[in-house]
Amino acid sequence: MTAKGHRIAGRLANCLNRVWRSRRGNVTAEFALAVPIIVMLILGLIEVGRIVYTQTALSFAAQEGTRYAIVRDGEVTTEDIEQYAASKLIGVIDGQMAVFAATAPIDPGTNTSLITIEVSLDYRPWFPYIPGFTMRADSSGFLAFPNS
Repeated sequence: MTAKGHRIAGRLANCLNRVWRSRRGNVTAEFALAVPIIVMLILGLIEVGRIVYTQTALSFAAQEGTRYAIVRDGEVTTEDIEQYAASKLIGVIDGQMAVFAATAPIDPGTNTSLITIEVSLDYRPWFPYIPGFTMRADSSGFLAFPNS
């Protein structure tokens, strides 16, 4: 082999050695493995945030329905209370919602009645791999009646 052939073979061996020892491709492989995990974590946090927000909105709607019934005791019907509580469910777009208003009989000893508002919602996650479920919130308060 000539000197020129030795130089070409040496350069080729040097180039192959650098490619073999190079770590530049590792970053791409690690990135390709890490990105789906990071994306799933971020999307999972978003879904958990939606669940917490929805539960808070349900609790608020139940509390507002109870307050509405207590302030206007005797002046509103169960349907009015349900519509008012449903109108206070702010920011919850999807899902089937139900509002239940229940009033207990008047206690003759205290001349009060317990009213309970229950709000439930069929929660549907954005991601198809998470099953839907029903979320509930309730609130209770006393209606006081004047002595007859």
